[in-house]
Amino acid sequence: MSVRFCERKFLVFGCSLIVALVLANLMALLFKYRLQHDSVFGFVPLFEMNTELNVPTYVSSIGLLFCGLAALYVWGRLEQGVRLRMHWLVLALAFFAMSLDEFAMLHERLDQPVKALLEGTSGVFYYAWIIPVGTFALVFALAYLPFVWRLPPRPRVLIFLAGASYVAGAIGLEMLGGAYHDSHGGRDFAYGLITNAEETLEMLGILLAATGLLSYIASEIGELNIALHHARPDGRIVRRGRLRRVVSRARGATAQAMAVRGRRASSA
Repeated sequence: MSVRFCERKFLVFGCSLIVALVLANLMALLFKYRLQHDSVFGFVPLFEMNTELNVPTYVSSIGLLFCGLAALYVWGRLEQGVRLRMHWLVLALAFFAMSLDEFAMLHERLDQPVKALLEGTSGVFYYAWIIPVGTFALVFALAYLPFVWRLPPRPRVLIFLAGASYVAGAIGLEMLGGAYHDSHGGRDFAYGLITNAEETLEMLGILLAATGLLSYIASEIGELNIALHHARPDGRIVRRGRLRRVVSRARGATAQAMAVRGRRASSA
């Protein structure tokens, strides 16, 4: 089965999903901080972006997983010895790690150890995990800059924009949110708006990254081919079209055998 990529439709679908999640989060913030309702039949915890294990988290995690699978597909389609082939594998693994981190919030477990090591942090570094994670992200971005620069123009621009948007949200606005939390002593409606902007930039970055990867596949590799097949008992592979013919023949042979048995039973 071949899947043709339409960039415009993909972007429209992704942007529509992001807008829907942003509006749902704004409603959750209004219910929680203005109307003092923390649940509303489970709607608030399900769509508030500042909490864990909710719909925005699942969407971002799945989006990063999709990016990882797209990069892994490119790695698998490139021939051995192709320059920068292993970069695609490392990129795929990075997306998989980000997907897991988005789902399990692993980076936040670094907060207390880093604070203890530095004897406390405040202001823009109130969330101390930003220091090691931000440093690693900077080193990774600089290391991959030549790789991204060698991409075709369209995917290159999309990947650059994706990285800028994601880092601006995950690091930049996270630092702003930490400074606000530190100075105001807690989370309120304004802090929720900062988180809303942060998650919006992150989801936009994921969408642009996925679009860039699919654009590269469409321009450099061709259509995304997905082979649907079934293994025979003898280990041979049967394609989907042939599989239908094999199943049809098997049914016909079974019906014929049952008819022969019936005639033999009646004659006996």
